Amino acid sequence: MKSFFNYKNISKSLKNLLIFFPLCLSNKAFEINNFYTLLFGFIIFFFITNAIYIINDFNDKKIDKKNILKETLSIGSELSKKTFLFVNFILIVVIFTSYFLGYFNKFLILYIINFYLYSYVFKKIKFFDILSLHFFYMARLAYGAELVSVNLSVWFIAFFSSLFLILAIGKRVIQIKENKLIYKNDIIPYTIKNIKTLKSIMVILALFNFAIIYLFFFTNHLIFFNIFSSMSTKSSYSYLETLL
Repeated sequence: MKSFFNYKNISKSLKNLLIFFPLCLSNKAFEINNFYTLLFGFIIFFFITNAIYIINDFNDKKIDKKNILKETLSIGSELSKKTFLFVNFILIVVIFTSYFLGYFNKFLILYIINFYLYSYVFKKIKFFDILSLHFFYMARLAYGAELVSVNLSVWFIAFFSSLFLILAIGKRVIQIKENKLIYKNDIIPYTIKNIKTLKSIMVILALFNFAIIYLFFFTNHLIFFNIFSSMSTKSSYSYLETLL
């Protein structure tokens, strides 16, 4: 059980704060009930993501020995098969608990399905692995939005989707460079030859991302402004609110 509260896994769980983003950017009137709802959702995601990180480390313990970036971060080598099975049991218990308490929605199950697909299929396929990594972030946003009934707009999804794709691609570029992946390898399905393509995609996504920011702040098109905002709220963002 101490693996759940391992510092390395807790630090990774900070990504779960994305659950609060849709409410913070929606301009819905602050209600303490919504905060408690998201807080409990955050706790559920904490246990689910920590279980997933532990399972992933166990599955990848042989590969992580070859990965420079994982040498000091992975706890897979410390885990026994008994612990692995126990963590899977905890994952099932948390899922059922969230269901009976009313904190279960489709994005929670999609997150878990995506994890198993990524672990056993997508991580070995170019570009599918990046799309899957990006979905981990988007599922957190969507989970939080549904918990407090915030409708995510097309441009909200487009902005964060392009942002998370950039982060996922950047992660792969760093892995290639740090591990000096000149040839085909067991770590990721990329080599140094793919860096130029990956960076070109990052540039295109960055331009798209900045275009959304420009349209949001520097145009007077009410239609665009309303589309970017949640459909169920008023779009009265200030620069300071968005920066925060």
